[in-house]
Amino acid sequence: MPESRLRIAIAASVFAIALIVYLATLGSVPGFVDSGTLTVAAWSLGNADPPGVPLYLLFTKLVMLLPVGSVALRANLASAIPAALAAALLSLAVAELVAARRREALAAAMLVSGLLFAFSRTLWGYATVAEVYALHFCLMMALAVLLLAWRRTENDALLYAAGAVFGASLAVHHVTAVLMAAGFAALVIGTLRTDVFRSRALFISIAIAILTATALYTYLPLRASAHPFWNWGDPDTPARFWRHITGAEHRQYFTSTEWATQFRDYSHHLPVEFAPPRLSVALLLALAGALLLFRRQRVLFWFVALIVAADALWVSVYPIANDREAYLLPTFIAIAICCGVGTAWLADLPRSRMMRHVFIAILLLVPVIAFAANLPYRGRNRVRVVDEYVSNATRAMRPNALLLTNDTNLFGPLLYLHEVERVRPDVRIVETGLLIRRWYVDSLVRRYPDLMRRVQKELDVYRPLVARHEAEPDTWKKDNLFRMSFNEALDHLILAMIARHGNAYVSYDLTLSGPGGADLAQRIEVSYDLMPRGTLFEVMPGNFLRPPDATPIETKAILDPSTRYTDDDVVPKEIRPVYRAVFMLRGQHLAALREYDKSIAEYERALRFDPASYVVQNELTRLRGLRDAPPQ
Repeated sequence: MPESRLRIAIAASVFAIALIVYLATLGSVPGFVDSGTLTVAAWSLGNADPPGVPLYLLFTKLVMLLPVGSVALRANLASAIPAALAAALLSLAVAELVAARRREALAAAMLVSGLLFAFSRTLWGYATVAEVYALHFCLMMALAVLLLAWRRTENDALLYAAGAVFGASLAVHHVTAVLMAAGFAALVIGTLRTDVFRSRALFISIAIAILTATALYTYLPLRASAHPFWNWGDPDTPARFWRHITGAEHRQYFTSTEWATQFRDYSHHLPVEFAPPRLSVALLLALAGALLLFRRQRVLFWFVALIVAADALWVSVYPIANDREAYLLPTFIAIAICCGVGTAWLADLPRSRMMRHVFIAILLLVPVIAFAANLPYRGRNRVRVVDEYVSNATRAMRPNALLLTNDTNLFGPLLYLHEVERVRPDVRIVETGLLIRRWYVDSLVRRYPDLMRRVQKELDVYRPLVARHEAEPDTWKKDNLFRMSFNEALDHLILAMIARHGNAYVSYDLTLSGPGGADLAQRIEVSYDLMPRGTLFEVMPGNFLRPPDATPIETKAILDPSTRYTDDDVVPKEIRPVYRAVFMLRGQHLAALREYDKSIAEYERALRFDPASYVVQNELTRLRGLRDAPPQ
């Protein structure tokens, strides 16, 4: 078999194996965090959160046309396909890098690197939910293959194609595209050397990249002008368009004060990404591959080294936790590539054919270990956790309810079910955290005109404050008087919604404090009781205790011991604490009613989510004492 056909066959095998695994663990509902809103944005051909990701929305909408499963499953499939393709393309990139003497060594290098990347904890996670990263890194790996093939063949058509792919990647997630650009620049400069500033083909390629990105980003103002259902940022003016694509909303999170802590978190991910720490053979293979590149192909060494360096620098100043793993993917790509180089070297060492096959069989255990280690973190049960979390809320509400929430993990999946699957279409859902965005206030006026008419007085006061907050974001930080006025107007708007709609419910986060920093919960409790209803709280007039309702709260999926989570996963960090707090508050209400047996049962359920909690243990001890105390 010619080597070119062998490469294609191996890459196709990597793609097929990866896709089968992804389909077996694919979600049928949106995931937590941004997955639900991304699904709705693609479904409605709207605009997603900054930087807008137009190519992702168009690609996902195209996949949604397939006549299979639910809309959410198709949106998740739009991640599975490019993720599997990214792994296959990485194996082709490794084939361009290695200098194996024997085809068995080449095949082993491609299989080990491609499947290792496919079964890495992070890529696998993003392959099974609607998110932008699988498509983006598929384009990044296509860019790597094109540039490496161009370096070998000096075919300028490949360089032009690389320009188009890079431009397209900027229309998916431009931050990580720029992060990897340092490595790609080293590859191009190392290839052209002194001709880099005289290369007509390079300048044409750069022009193609700019034109491609510009053409794709015209989607944002075009769709904004049509006022789609989900129109984040409403980027139909030059100012709003620029603010949106540059991620102005996210720049406030940048910091350099905690760089040491953040870099330590970055380094902690490396030994567990591909295997348990004690079995991190992949890192040893990658180290061997990096050393070989340094000795034999210095340009290719700097290609992978600069990708890692830029990535490590970025995560040191970018503290957002929920998608931090996505920003580590460039490093994981570099590790997988170097692992392929190391595999080819080891597979080439034995002189006898039998020993080579033994070496290759051992090396193929590296992706097998990654698969076995990461399957418990990526199993299908994670899908049921999302479904369970949302259904525990939807079952609790009476007909024609108003739900106020700042819980993005609840809002995203519920928004999808409400708007696309038409689950509980009678409910009006307001994400209070988004009320600080003008576009979201405008969307509520269009979606719920009757509700917003009832709060017109408060809305008229709040609108100019939102406009100023958006136009002058620094004012909100520096002007205490403006900040107080803003928070007060926001709280009054939310309180007016509750008072004039009635039949209102809030999620647990709104029992703590308002999204603007003012104590909204205290203002609610002046006139209302927050009564536990499922995992929500019904806002009821008066100040007297009522027992929690009998709506069951399902916890089978989230307490399933077969599913494992990393410490920074959204489930242990954000979902489990909600369940624990809800059961504790239900227990408090029952204790106040002196229904001690029922209260103890609720606290015991809370303890299952945090067995080491002294607060819950002490309360259980106190309640058991009250229950068992002799009557006076």
